[in-house]
Amino acid sequence: MRGTSRAGIKVGLPRRLVARLWAWVALDAAALAALGAVVAGGSLRRWAAWLPASLLVAAYGLAFCGSRLYLHRRPSESRVSPVLGPGMNLTLLRGLWIAPLAGLLFLPPLVGAKAWLPALLYTGAAIADQFDGYLARRTGLATPLGEALDLEFDGLGMLLAVAVAIHVGHLPLAFIAVGLARYGFVIWKLFWSRMRGGAREIPASMTRRAIAGLEMGFVSAALWPIIPPELAALAGWIFAVPFFLSFGRDAAVVAGWIDVASPAYQLWRSRLRDAATRWTPPLLRVGLLLVWGPVTVARLSGVQEWAATLTNAGVANSLTWGLLSALVQAAALMAVAIGFLGRAAAFLLVLVNGLLMAALGVTPAGLTGFALASAVLILGTGPLSAWSPEGAWLGKRRGGLA
Repeated sequence: MRGTSRAGIKVGLPRRLVARLWAWVALDAAALAALGAVVAGGSLRRWAAWLPASLLVAAYGLAFCGSRLYLHRRPSESRVSPVLGPGMNLTLLRGLWIAPLAGLLFLPPLVGAKAWLPALLYTGAAIADQFDGYLARRTGLATPLGEALDLEFDGLGMLLAVAVAIHVGHLPLAFIAVGLARYGFVIWKLFWSRMRGGAREIPASMTRRAIAGLEMGFVSAALWPIIPPELAALAGWIFAVPFFLSFGRDAAVVAGWIDVASPAYQLWRSRLRDAATRWTPPLLRVGLLLVWGPVTVARLSGVQEWAATLTNAGVANSLTWGLLSALVQAAALMAVAIGFLGRAAAFLLVLVNGLLMAALGVTPAGLTGFALASAVLILGTGPLSAWSPEGAWLGKRRGGLA
């Protein structure tokens, strides 16, 4: 079998490689049909409403891959690799996990245990996104096709996950702008590529990768069926601010409005970075201690009353759980205060208090502390931190060719 590259050159496609892709076609069709039966709960009408959109998204991903098989080669080689490799297989599995989200848009929101399906599917795809590029490099099969497919599933997964979160009422309709951001950027870049001088290339950025990873993590959490809509919306707009600032900067670079090498831009960028990562985080840490510190002390000093509150809300039924939740809160607050694994501690605060507010109800103090902890998760703990390695990990490239 032969394929055609964008340059019009005929390239040979190994039969083994083509057969593996057709095997994925069969696997996707069978898996989606079976999952549809579970989602439909025996209703042929619901199954028929869910399946076409899911199959269409899966077919798009496989067609995208199939039309670019000539790119499945190492950058230093011209020969197309005959095997997909574990990295590419994991990327294709991400596509299979993303596809069912499209079908859920044509059904009423799921209830009971099934309501967790969107969160499980997108979380699985987001976690796999952290390892497919790593596996490809470790096995010597990092290819331009893998990078292109990875980016395509990033954008498609974000769009579908946000759409489902809006569909089930966890995010406002305006948040669809986050899902459409990548496609808007692609159109913007295509427009400027046809203008005089063409589109400028955006530089590599650790910050961009970190923001994208955090946004994927937030959207995964927004799909949890127990998260109150007002909590998801608050966190959504907090995470959306750096997301859109990053896209806006890149759009301005593409259009040539910003010269990233100019001294003026470098000065502006340095000042903005200092404000975001040096001056703001200490204020966030102090604010978090002021808002949640008294609450944590009250829970520890009155742990029996706190345990009774949890029991009445159906969260826990023992003094042990009451004490454990208060100790976790205290330890996480202390970690944020001294800057020891501050982002991880902030994530723990967001998770624990988000779950508690889902069970006990949303309060102004709870929302304020939740917002502050979310901001620490994004910006870090800043100067005078004991140990904060998470920033480098968030910005580390795990997908792609290098």
